[in-house]
Amino acid sequence: MIAEASVCCILKSYLKLKIMKKFILILSLFSILSANAQQQTFSRVYYNGVDNIQAYDLFRSADNHYYIAGTGFIAKTDSAGSVLWTKNYYSGIQQKFNCIIPDPDGNPVVAGSTNDGDALILKTDQNGDTLWARYIDFGNYSEAYTVSPVHDSGFVLCGYVYSASANKMFVARTDKDGNVIWSKTYSIGNHANYAYSVKETSDSGFVVAAYAENYPPFESYVVALKLDESGNSEWCKGYSDGNSSYCSGSDVIVEGNELVFGCKINNSFVLMKTDSAGNFLWAKDQMAYTDNVLNANPTRVRKTIDGKYYFLLSEEYFGGWSENMIVCDSAANQLSSNSVSMYGSSVVQASDSGFMVLGKGPLMLVKSDPKNIQESQFVIVKTDSTANGTICNNQNSASSGSVSLTVWFLSAVSQLAGTVYNQSYMIQDITLSVADECVGATGGFDESGSISFSVYPNPSNGAFSLQFENTQQNTDVAVRVYNAQGDCVYIASERMHDEILLELNGLNSGLYYIVVSTGSETMSKAVEIQR
Repeated sequence: MIAEASVCCILKSYLKLKIMKKFILILSLFSILSANAQQQTFSRVYYNGVDNIQAYDLFRSADNHYYIAGTGFIAKTDSAGSVLWTKNYYSGIQQKFNCIIPDPDGNPVVAGSTNDGDALILKTDQNGDTLWARYIDFGNYSEAYTVSPVHDSGFVLCGYVYSASANKMFVARTDKDGNVIWSKTYSIGNHANYAYSVKETSDSGFVVAAYAENYPPFESYVVALKLDESGNSEWCKGYSDGNSSYCSGSDVIVEGNELVFGCKINNSFVLMKTDSAGNFLWAKDQMAYTDNVLNANPTRVRKTIDGKYYFLLSEEYFGGWSENMIVCDSAANQLSSNSVSMYGSSVVQASDSGFMVLGKGPLMLVKSDPKNIQESQFVIVKTDSTANGTICNNQNSASSGSVSLTVWFLSAVSQLAGTVYNQSYMIQDITLSVADECVGATGGFDESGSISFSVYPNPSNGAFSLQFENTQQNTDVAVRVYNAQGDCVYIASERMHDEILLELNGLNSGLYYIVVSTGSETMSKAVEIQR
């Protein structure tokens, strides 16, 4: 009887263990499926075939909706990218909304410019109806790049004012109703000045991330400009790599008594940390290409809920363009890098810890693709928490390294400037078409017909043999060569044979498209020149 009882106990224990293992397995599968369901990924293109639809910034609201701003419009979507409403704001001239943020009540506030050259700030309610709008006339063309909240529910915005001699940067402070408290311009460099980002500091002052340039000789700086609460300069410092290369501030984050700057230095993006007085602490090169365009929206650096930095960088590649979506740890060590197909605008973290990546299109490529959407458009790519999506992006190798920057003591000359006017808008509802696909692409030619050829050797030092199949002998053909930016760098007329020899001796090392066309038929091949 004892033996039978022991066997029963063992059998019961075995059955319990087996059931428990199945339960754990089911629970694990459920957790995986649940996580995958929570981290939804998609790509959606928005257009209407009539209006110039380009988007520049977005934010996520407390109730998990997204507000998107662009060429005079604001759109609101749900968490899946479905459009709830889109409104165009028209005052007789086209508007441009570069930046959008929520006020303390969740109402959208945008900053940008009018086409006749005035900086603007506009606030709507959560249904898109205008609460107030102001524009600031500096006498010359001006544009606001960033608006940020202030502790008293007011706002601070910054940008630049055009001048034939030397552009000036501006910073303006408003109350919660958009009434301007003060507005000032600042000159640091003798040739160009741009303010890209401004944030409030713990002492109720402000810090500005900017660009300043002297010429001749050419000198440029990442600029950190510290202002008091009235806009008076307290200190101004410049940072550079010590060479005659392009250096510009792009964004700034205030972290207690420390400041983190996004910087463009010699076509690479660098995260730099200083103390509250602008003294250099460290800088990390993200080893990723970024453009050197001055009068364009800045690269916005943001933080995840667990303290990581993330941002979107422009990246040229052969035959096109994409954006690098980069995530770094709190010490700016790069954790992930993913190329996203679009002209990038902005990115915010989603509620599931993934990312909503905003961009524009169509891409201007060497080749066009008639199968996709070629109208003016914006695109949202939803990724997982590693910034990876199921479509429209590719994973890159994560790479970053420490760099040393030289600190310069600069001076800023300020003056009161700008006349403020109220603005009223005609608001028009816009209907957007939505397609579940990647950003569209258009270009210089479409592939068609039955031309087929191979290229040997590839890569080569510039000498290529084009070998054709099933050709009509002695047919006139045009041979064109395009570089990665879509520029035609070689053109020749040939008579069709089984082989055409091509000598591209005057071209630098790099990637190119060889395009062969007979008038009714076109075909291309990618080649690489190595010297």
